[in-house]
Amino acid sequence: MLGRRGFLSLLFGTPLRSGLAAHPALPANRLMQVHDHLQEILKSRYIALDLRALDQEHGELFRMQINADKLLPVASCFKAFVVPWYYLNVPARDWDDQPGSAVWEMAVHSGNYYTAVVLDRVARNVPGEGNAIEKFNDFLLSTGMENGIYLWRTGPTSEVRDTRFQPSRRTGRVVRLGERQIPIFNVFTASDLATGYDFLTRGDRYRSSQGVEIALERARTLLGRSERGLQSPIERAYSPGYIGKHGAIRPNDIPTGYVFNDAGLVRIGNLQFIVSFMSVAEFEKDAMAALREVFLQAVLLEQELRPPPVRPFPRVRG
Repeated sequence: MLGRRGFLSLLFGTPLRSGLAAHPALPANRLMQVHDHLQEILKSRYIALDLRALDQEHGELFRMQINADKLLPVASCFKAFVVPWYYLNVPARDWDDQPGSAVWEMAVHSGNYYTAVVLDRVARNVPGEGNAIEKFNDFLLSTGMENGIYLWRTGPTSEVRDTRFQPSRRTGRVVRLGERQIPIFNVFTASDLATGYDFLTRGDRYRSSQGVEIALERARTLLGRSERGLQSPIERAYSPGYIGKHGAIRPNDIPTGYVFNDAGLVRIGNLQFIVSFMSVAEFEKDAMAALREVFLQAVLLEQELRPPPVRPFPRVRG
C-alpha cells in the first residue's frame, strides 16, 4: 500500500519536439532542481500535477508530472472535452453556442443537466450502437486519454453506463488515500486532463482538416469564456487567465473529502502551458498555495527559455 508520504512521485516526460530552434533547452539539472523543490512542497499532499510547456509552434519543450497517473475524482473538469466533441460531430450549420444554449450553460456555468443534454445531443450524430456515455468515452480514448466517465446521473443520460470504467477494487479503479481504497464513479488522472488539452491545442496538427481546425478553435473560444464574478483556481493563481474548466466537490458529497481540480491552457510570456492540477482531501488554502508555487516555477522557467536578445552588428567606419 502507498502511504501518504509516498503518494507523490515526479516523472519527466520525453519532449516531443521544439518547433523553434531559437528556444534554448533547459539543462537537466535545472529541471531536477524544480523537481526537488516541488517534491519538497507536495510530498505530504494528495495532489497530482501535469505541466507541459509548448513553444509558439506548439512543439513540446518539457513536461513535468507529479503523481500524474493516479486516479482521482474528476469533478466537472471532464466537461471541457464535451465541448470539442460537440463541435467535431454536430454539423456547423446546427451549432448553437450562444448564451443560454445547452453547450454554453455546460461550458461556462457548468450546468449538470445541460451536460447530459449535450452528451445526448452529440451522441445522436455519432454512428454506432453505443450509448451516449460510451460514445463520448470512445472520443476521449481517441485523443490519447486512458480513462472516461462511468455515468452521468441526470437528464437524458441518467439511465446509461459505460461498464469499461465501472469503479472496482478488483480492477483497481478506485481512489487510493493511504490504506483506503474508495470506489468513485468518475475518476481521471492528471495526465488524462493534460492529454485532452494537448488534443484541444494541437489536434488540428494531427488531422489535416480545415473542419477540425475550425471546430477546435471554436471550442477553445467557448472554454475561454469566464463565468461572471467567478475565477477558477488557475485564474486565482495566475491572473492573466486561461482556457479551461475547473471543478470542486464538497466533502459532504463525496467520501474522499474535498475535491479541488483545475486544468487548462495558460499563456505565460512567449509560451503556452498545459496545466492539469488535481487534489483531494486537501484544504482549499493548502491546494491554492501549492498551485501558486507551480505557477511561480513555470514563470521562472519561461523566463529562462526566452531566446537571447538579438544584438545588432557594430557598424564599422570605412
